[in-house]
Amino acid sequence: MGLRAYLLIRAKQGVDEAGLFKKAQEIECMQQVDFVDVVRGTHDLVAIAESKDTVDALCLAVSSLDWVDDVDVLRVLCEQYSG
Repeated sequence: MGLRAYLLIRAKQGVDEAGLFKKAQEIECMQQVDFVDVVRGTHDLVAIAESKDTVDALCLAVSSLDWVDDVDVLRVLCEQYSG
């Protein structure tokens, strides 16, 4: 397993729910993206990505899309724990 990250994506105002599903498909086609869900709450989409080294280029690509307002990135810690 490489580096896994959750991208919490907020769309600009004016993107309706039907549009969000189309945008989710757009992001899901990007390299490193495993899947995307349309959500309700403080963000509009949640994408899970995995890479052997870094997801920085993906984050930059997503944040530069013209309909994206903001992207928060949560990187999964690699250390295993027993609980």
